[in-house]
Amino acid sequence: MMRQSMALGVLACVLSIPCVAWSVEYPCPSDPGFCYRDFGNDGCFDAGTDDGPIDTEIEDSAQFPVPPPPGSIVCPPSVDELTGSGANIRLATEAASSISFYGTRINTANRFETLSGDEVLIGGPVFGGVGVSTIRGEGDVRLEGLFKLNTGGAFTSDLVLQSDSGDVIVGPKVSIKASDITMSAPAGDVTLLKRVAIQAKNSAIVSLSAGGDVTMTKPKFKSQQLLVSGGDVTILEKGSLKSSLIQIVATGSVVIDRFSVRSGAPGFLSPLAISGTKVTLGVEKNGHTPRSRIVYKGDQAIAISAAATIDIDNLVLKSNTDVKIETTGMTANLTGSKLVGVETQPTFEVEGGPGSTCDLTATVVTKATLTTSCDTVIGP
Repeated sequence: MMRQSMALGVLACVLSIPCVAWSVEYPCPSDPGFCYRDFGNDGCFDAGTDDGPIDTEIEDSAQFPVPPPPGSIVCPPSVDELTGSGANIRLATEAASSISFYGTRINTANRFETLSGDEVLIGGPVFGGVGVSTIRGEGDVRLEGLFKLNTGGAFTSDLVLQSDSGDVIVGPKVSIKASDITMSAPAGDVTLLKRVAIQAKNSAIVSLSAGGDVTMTKPKFKSQQLLVSGGDVTILEKGSLKSSLIQIVATGSVVIDRFSVRSGAPGFLSPLAISGTKVTLGVEKNGHTPRSRIVYKGDQAIAISAAATIDIDNLVLKSNTDVKIETTGMTANLTGSKLVGVETQPTFEVEGGPGSTCDLTATVVTKATLTTSCDTVIGP
């Protein structure tokens, strides 16, 4: 796993970026004041065996070295800034060797790309331009700094974070602005720590996919499409999801704590779809479930479905098109929810499997039609 400490991290002040306490600390007793190649792969500079400074080598690395040289690449907190001398900065390491930036600002005209034989830590801001910036590692890939990819004020560049065998971890308090944004961990988890803001510009796509689980704490998304898939998908605290198309697909459960969703645009098929073995929208705290909100203004029916149980407690759901809430299991719970039609008179359909119960206690329906097809209906 990545060498890290969740205690108060090293302070890094970078031009035009406020001071940030990095949660991943520089693991060494002394800072040499330059970037270096760590042949021992322990993260620290040894003047007898390691190679440094390599700051200029990094700034000149317009192409991936083939084969990658031995040793990890490390830039300690004292290295404030690196600027590519060409259009790109491309870094690669051999197997078991990592790439770590502890707060360094990275500037490149076009792409910033890593291909690490082990872990990748980008603990500082990155400013790039045209093309796809790919941060890829065999082990964990961790992003802690601002990522801003634009050319002449237009966000036309994409960002890919990919861990081949480990986890993708972003945050806390990270801002990403690019065109299409992809985070992928086919053998691990994707985790967005507290207060990660992701903005896909130019009607672009944000995609989060994991072979394991996807977990987010108080995220903010703004994009044309938001696609999330994983084992269990969990969104904690108050998340904000703004997108014309939102699809959340879990092979396990979906749990979304207090949240706000604004979705919908003409022409999208299944513009808001949430599915899993169990779907829970709104998590009880201190005997009360905080109010969550979905506002949908598209022209296609939206769907919330589960193989086992749907638990939608104290939800405000506003829609100007039909809504289908379906479980093939035993229970659909909409206790205390408000189902509201917007502009049109939509139908809210609640459907359960054989022997199912639909609990609509204290559910309020306004400017809409409610239909149920459960064996037992309680309320409203």
